[in-house]
Amino acid sequence: MNLRLLLLLLLYKEVHSKCEEHIRCESCIKDNNNCVWCAADTFGPESRCKPYTPDTSWCINDIIYPQSSYKIIENKSLSSDFGNVVQIIPQKIEMDMRPGQEVEFSFNFKRARDYPIDMYFLVDGSESMITIRDNIIDEAETIYGMMGNISRNVTLGIGTFVDKNALPFTQKVDQTLTYSFRNQLKLTDDIQQFKKILRDIKFGKNYDPQEGTLDALAQVITCNKEISWRDESRRVIIVLTNAPYHAAGDAKFAGIDQPYDGQCYTINGGYSKELELDYPSTSVLRRLISNEGVSVIFIVNSDEVNTYHRLTKIIGGSELTYDKNKIASKLSSIYEGITNKISLKVNMDWRLREFLKISFKPDCYQSKVNTNCLLKQEEEKTISGNIKLLKYFDAANINLDIGIEGIREKLTIKINTIKKCDCRTETNTEACSTKGVKRCGICECNEDREGDKCECEKGASNIKDDSSCKMPNTTTICNRNGICKCGRCNCRNEFTGQFCECKIDSCPRDPAGALCSNHGHCDCGTCTCDDGWIGDRCQCPTTEEMCTLNNKTCNGRGICTCGECGCDAIADWDSRNKQNELCVIQPCTTCHTPQCLKLTPCVLCLMSSNECQDCGHLNVTVLTNVTHEDEWMVCYNIHVDLGCSTKFIYRYSLDRYGIDVIAQTSFDCAASYYMFGGGCLALLLFIGLATLVAWKLLTNARDRREYETFLKDVAAQSASVDNCTYIPPSTTFSNPLFGDNDH
Repeated sequence: MNLRLLLLLLLYKEVHSKCEEHIRCESCIKDNNNCVWCAADTFGPESRCKPYTPDTSWCINDIIYPQSSYKIIENKSLSSDFGNVVQIIPQKIEMDMRPGQEVEFSFNFKRARDYPIDMYFLVDGSESMITIRDNIIDEAETIYGMMGNISRNVTLGIGTFVDKNALPFTQKVDQTLTYSFRNQLKLTDDIQQFKKILRDIKFGKNYDPQEGTLDALAQVITCNKEISWRDESRRVIIVLTNAPYHAAGDAKFAGIDQPYDGQCYTINGGYSKELELDYPSTSVLRRLISNEGVSVIFIVNSDEVNTYHRLTKIIGGSELTYDKNKIASKLSSIYEGITNKISLKVNMDWRLREFLKISFKPDCYQSKVNTNCLLKQEEEKTISGNIKLLKYFDAANINLDIGIEGIREKLTIKINTIKKCDCRTETNTEACSTKGVKRCGICECNEDREGDKCECEKGASNIKDDSSCKMPNTTTICNRNGICKCGRCNCRNEFTGQFCECKIDSCPRDPAGALCSNHGHCDCGTCTCDDGWIGDRCQCPTTEEMCTLNNKTCNGRGICTCGECGCDAIADWDSRNKQNELCVIQPCTTCHTPQCLKLTPCVLCLMSSNECQDCGHLNVTVLTNVTHEDEWMVCYNIHVDLGCSTKFIYRYSLDRYGIDVIAQTSFDCAASYYMFGGGCLALLLFIGLATLVAWKLLTNARDRREYETFLKDVAAQSASVDNCTYIPPSTTFSNPLFGDNDH
């Protein structure tokens, strides 16, 4: 609390000092610190310019404090009558504004009934698009009928594109096969002619993968007469392609370096300057889409979703889908999404954006997802706006338009900067020695005169009257730090102030010893900071530039205080663990696997349901097949069903703190088939082998038992029996003397 009070005191002191620097009423009211001027005839030696406070006792009845205001210039009633459609009221506002002040205003929007629809199909004319052409023909009646349910006044048109008819974009220079844009059919309500023209289109070819999509798109947007766009209609361009696009600068490969200037060059149905002008830049397309009130719908192959998703984010006023097999239903869904919400746009000279701060309630301008911006049928929506003039703008006026994406109507605002003080003027008055004009309480002297009362000739010295060179209640002239000339103190070099009472170098210094941190000047012991700096030493920038990278303050994850970021903690779902001084989370070489593990539960949940807790950080897109992108990381083998797996790719979001995920809806079950099939085969073989071994062991055991039984039976049947009466036929006698050599 004490710190806040100190900062408020420092801020008030700085504002007070800045206001008191002004010696003329006009410069006082041009200051963006909400200064007021005292025009009283009699006034003390202090400054007449001070910051505004409710207390006016210091200048009774003579305070000059002009207030910002506005008035409605044009306010036609809402109307759905064709030729006189009015959907925005009022249409023109004029404001008188002072720097530092705000003006609140409001306007209403209501969709007109049966508002005409102009729908132009811009088809990639390469040979690979023949199937898509056939799909459009098959669904043409459905599309026309579907749009007819929305409006009874619908027109359709067709254009095709391939690429610039120049090397290296084509293998052979041939206008029949390669061209930047052809207007095949102006907008018409003849559905049969639409189908016939579409069926008769001859498709061409180019050499490189990219197409001249942006060349054709720019011509369709700008060529009102050639396309037959109506002034009162919702203009919708459907771009169908299966290839990426050439961007600004690519035409240099063909020796074409002149930038595209945003004009229409379609003559006799073809782009006449395709070989003279480069491809349009995204900034030019963004301006054209905004100025012409066009809605662009890209219908592309799933392989090109990422490419065109980035494009739609940049150019605005556009939508994206990738299902070409259900064109009618997709168009219906996207069109209703466009018309059932309010998306505000502000068109003005880019150089003026630093002078104005604009906000709306509900916020249908900066915020792209706001349920308060949804619009029901026959609903009249009121939007409150706030414009603040940040600093003085030295021009007659500022003009800006506030519109709604998809329509050409707008609210035009003219801002006049308050420059003059409404003061009484006295000429040849004695109060100014008859040598000047008294205005706003002070003398504006003739060119050859000076002094508070124009009493002195320029360059002359007046040493007789030195009372105005003495501080109140003192007798010293200029505090002995200067000399008195024409009633004013001329101070010595090291002193300043009305009475030379202030030493120039008496202000606080930064740690390096720089006076007022080299961001201000010393004003009587107090640092008067330069624009963009505050603090007792002018050490803190008022802007967040030192905390900003890529137009993001502290990367959107912290608070900038005195030029330094106080970063938020890294979320639990983020596997990275380090961030720099601008709150940019640093890449981590070992975080990929843990990140996949943390993302998997939410990805699987969001693939099957929209109600998943703690998954708000994910932006999940599902595709049938996911291909690897350079800036995306792949998570493989994500188990989804028994024995099946899928994969997804992810990247850390560029425009918010979160993660973009593209998940693959097709599952890979082949590995599980092999695994389970092989396992079953091995099990069968094992069971068979075990059965065979068991059978063999059992049969061997049985045979062994039977053999042993047989042997026992044989042994029992062949036992020998001695006959006591039996006399052997031979008898052996042993001669004991045989072999005895002694006998």
